[in-house]
Amino acid sequence: MNKQECIEQLQNLKAHCSDWGDEEPWIKDVKALEMAIKELNKTTPGVEVQEQFVGECDNCGYVNTINLQLPKHIVPKFCTQCGCETKYIKKAL
Repeated sequence: MNKQECIEQLQNLKAHCSDWGDEEPWIKDVKALEMAIKELNKTTPGVEVQEQFVGECDNCGYVNTINLQLPKHIVPKFCTQCGCETKYIKKAL
């Protein structure tokens, strides 16, 4: 889910909670959702999702974690500890 989808989801949830009227638990929920939407709107727009590459070296056992904004075709291939070839798994942060 990206930032805009998150804001839209929070706005939909706020509308749903507002439909329940002025009952006590719903008033606090609506207020909390308004605050969350406001704070999320303050964050930097359009920041690309960083990807994390994780790989355990078969040679030295070191668990490599690399956080990079890379073009999709570039993937790390070597252990940062010993330099041996290592397979990485890509995870979104």
